[in-house]
Amino acid sequence: MAKTISFCQGKGNINHNNRKFVTPNVDKDRIPWDVKYVTESVEEAYEKCFGQALEEYNSKQKREDRKKKSYLEEIKKSKNGEHVFYEDIVQIGTMNDTPVIDENGELTEEAMKAIEVLDEYAKSFQERNPNLYLFNCVLHLDEKTPHLHLDYIPVAEGYSKGLSRRNSISKALQCMGIPKAVSKKENEESLWKNREREYIKELCSERGIEIEELGIKRENYSLPEYREAMAAVDELKAEAETIEESVNDTKKRLEDYAEKEKLLHKAAKKADKEMQDLCKDVTSHTSLLSGTEYVKVPKGTWDKIMEYCRQGLIAEKWNALFEDTIGKVRNALEEKAQALTNKLMEVEAELDKVFRFIKDQGMMSQYEEYARPKTMKEKLDIAKEKAKELSEKNKNRNGNILKKITDKSR
Repeated sequence: MAKTISFCQGKGNINHNNRKFVTPNVDKDRIPWDVKYVTESVEEAYEKCFGQALEEYNSKQKREDRKKKSYLEEIKKSKNGEHVFYEDIVQIGTMNDTPVIDENGELTEEAMKAIEVLDEYAKSFQERNPNLYLFNCVLHLDEKTPHLHLDYIPVAEGYSKGLSRRNSISKALQCMGIPKAVSKKENEESLWKNREREYIKELCSERGIEIEELGIKRENYSLPEYREAMAAVDELKAEAETIEESVNDTKKRLEDYAEKEKLLHKAAKKADKEMQDLCKDVTSHTSLLSGTEYVKVPKGTWDKIMEYCRQGLIAEKWNALFEDTIGKVRNALEEKAQALTNKLMEVEAELDKVFRFIKDQGMMSQYEEYARPKTMKEKLDIAKEKAKELSEKNKNRNGNILKKITDKSR
């Protein structure tokens, strides 16, 4: 049976890849089966890749303000499109033709063949791609199908100005002999991935694995990969709900401001009437000696007039602040609404692709089983059955399988 090669861009969640936190689709009992080829922090990797180049650049700068403190931080803040690092996920077959375990919980023969291919690909990656520094690489055997997560930093060389070594995926690939891009579709990354797929096909052919020409387009990703996409969709939905709550909260505040404004206008109207009444107590007089006009105001009336003046000044300032606040809040609301709309459009497009793929592959029943929330009784039955299976199995099974994998990977 022909299998597919999936070679797609991952989300680059290092903590998840190294199982520092575990998602529901991971079998915790099989986490020890995972193979970690290299686990280095991004900070350490950047120091190795660009530390010397950064030091050389700073040594040539006479002005202190022109020196670069951290190339990693510079890339994080860059608006030129560089990624701090890149991740690719490589998988042979799908959960239907290359499951990790059989009904008895044993490693399948098909999985072993895929593991051999992925193992050799991982071990040869750095030598074949000297300008893609591999700082984290893990083979996952605790999900449905064996797959690799490769995280790397592109290292381009030969710059005459600025740092002599830099993070640039296109130039790094060019340094490895990949031709320059001729179009958006036929660029350095696509040409490099095609080359990598051909190498994987050779490894598969050596082990008698027939490869079907799929997996190049996103519509041909495997179901486990789409489960990751669905998890990302769920995160977007949760973020959308959070933003919506924030919008509602802001609207409530706007309503409160509007109510306060009504009260303020009502109070101002009342104050105007009272001022008119107070003015009746003010009498005008003319000095007999100088002819100068002046007024007489009772002490109580004067105190009230002064208080109204003070409140009027405060109200004027509050009104100005209120208008400024309303403007800022309204702008923020419009920006949030636009961002939310854009994200929801991306989510809907992604969901359409997911469901088209699942339907075309005839896997709706599996998806519905995955997506449908289980009842408490079903969860208890599954837990009891799993506990029963684990108790019946040989206690050394995991150790034997792990030894088997390790022996194969040497």
